[in-house]
Amino acid sequence: MARTTTKPAAQQQQQPAPQPQQQVATIAPPRLPFHPAVEQRFGVDRAGWKVLCESIFPSAKTPDAIILALSYCKARRLDPFKRNIHIVPIYDSKKREEVETVWPGIAELRTTAMRTKGYAGMGLPEFGPTVTRKFKDSQKDGNNYVDTEVEVSFPEWCRITVNRIVQGNVVSFPGPTVFWLEFYNKKSRYVDAPNEQWRRRPSQMLEKCAEAGALRRAFPEEFGEEYTVEEIGAFGSLATSARQVDAEIVSTTPVAEPKRSDFTEAQAQASDDGEQADAHGQEDPPHDRETGEVKQAEAERKEAPAGAKADDPPTDPWFAIGTGQEGITASIVALIDSAKTIADLDAIQKANGARLAKFTEANRRKVALADKDIRDSLGGGA
Repeated sequence: MARTTTKPAAQQQQQPAPQPQQQVATIAPPRLPFHPAVEQRFGVDRAGWKVLCESIFPSAKTPDAIILALSYCKARRLDPFKRNIHIVPIYDSKKREEVETVWPGIAELRTTAMRTKGYAGMGLPEFGPTVTRKFKDSQKDGNNYVDTEVEVSFPEWCRITVNRIVQGNVVSFPGPTVFWLEFYNKKSRYVDAPNEQWRRRPSQMLEKCAEAGALRRAFPEEFGEEYTVEEIGAFGSLATSARQVDAEIVSTTPVAEPKRSDFTEAQAQASDDGEQADAHGQEDPPHDRETGEVKQAEAERKEAPAGAKADDPPTDPWFAIGTGQEGITASIVALIDSAKTIADLDAIQKANGARLAKFTEANRRKVALADKDIRDSLGGGA
């Protein structure tokens, strides 16, 4: 009689359970184009660049603006990720457009003062009487704007005293009396009403302006006439064009953030074509958008070092990066401003001389004037 045997269930070979498919996270590229030379010069990799674009400087519209901010931070030994400085669009009446500028915040003045090891704190702020006043405003009604008024209460003035250690003694430096009406930032250049920050926090914003003025008096060798982004309202028409930069500045008119799709080939080429014509109607040779290098200079390009690729970014730390003539010119000027010695200035001229020779006369003049100013300050003027 035949017998059949069966293995215990535990001994039966079990089929392996199907493994779930692993999903790979897709990381979106930075909002603004990244250039490898940024990492070489400033130590900011692609991930750090994305943080700068998306979080630190969300209103920056061009890579040049962030590069200028990084150059400023490098010159002042600041960490750009700590929000010490701000990128502010300012309306240029000559160009009839907004240009992006770099402004320090009150945090930058505080940091620099602490680094001197002479900062000994400050006194409590003194405020003037509270004033209530109505300001001309406007509200959007459909496709039109309707004139309105807004009532705001604010301290008339503020003053702060900063203490500094001088030759072992604590010396008090009373700051200037800062008046709210002279420093508040308007909602737009078309109305007199203050923006949201100055309307909701009138005392705190005025206190920051008073603190900045007192720090300049106590540490003139550190700050000179360096005004902060909180004081931008003192510059009249400049201030009224400032858009949302961070928690300290509120937009005049809401503007959509640029998308990466905005950086199309056609738009980039149109930008280059517009920048290549100088004041006399003459055109510069076409240049590369990323490096500004003249395209026809392929035959003139210096032979690359052994093992280097032809399209490798320049390794010279004084080589300016940016997009277009205007952006590269601004980058060169920023490098010149950060130069500490005459040798640094000579290195900047050597690294960028070939490209400058092909730029418009106006851009060459900007660089020449900046170079002369720094050389004179370093005692190397002709």
